[in-house]
Amino acid sequence: MPKSSCQAKPCAECGRIYKPRRAASNWCSNSCSAYARARALNEKHGGKRPSRRTVSDETIRRAIALIESGSTVRDAATSVGIGLSTLDKRIKQDGHVVRVSGRALPPPDVRVPGDPAALGYLAGIIDGEGTIVVRLAQGRPIVVLSAVNTNRALIDWLLSIGGSEQIRPNTSLGSKR
Repeated sequence: MPKSSCQAKPCAECGRIYKPRRAASNWCSNSCSAYARARALNEKHGGKRPSRRTVSDETIRRAIALIESGSTVRDAATSVGIGLSTLDKRIKQDGHVVRVSGRALPPPDVRVPGDPAALGYLAGIIDGEGTIVVRLAQGRPIVVLSAVNTNRALIDWLLSIGGSEQIRPNTSLGSKR
């Protein structure tokens, strides 16, 4: 790795002598840089931090209506004039919708069987053939329930409850199919 050709100089914030990696650097560390920026911000605004603009609930409702009609979260935020991160935070905070790959999705349409026998059968399938995985996606937990089986009638019954299917070829050694 080539050595820095910059000369040692004093930090603009604390005065400590340091050797910068780039000639344009004025601070010895990130903390000195942050202190300098905060001081400049306070001086610019007369010793007070600028107030953050609050987003009204009506604006959030308009954005959520756009998302529910099929717009991406980014497009909805732009349409109502707020930032994407602001809309994301309010969606998570208020628990309005779930999004995957920028698209808003309604809650999954799963119909849990009301019949105790069918519910017991479903529990047995999950216990014997299934997997339950909880993973984090964008900081939020997502529960994925899957069952693997070659019986088409069973797969169709599981699909009638809800969810989707993914067909994969059997690649195990010694498979009959």
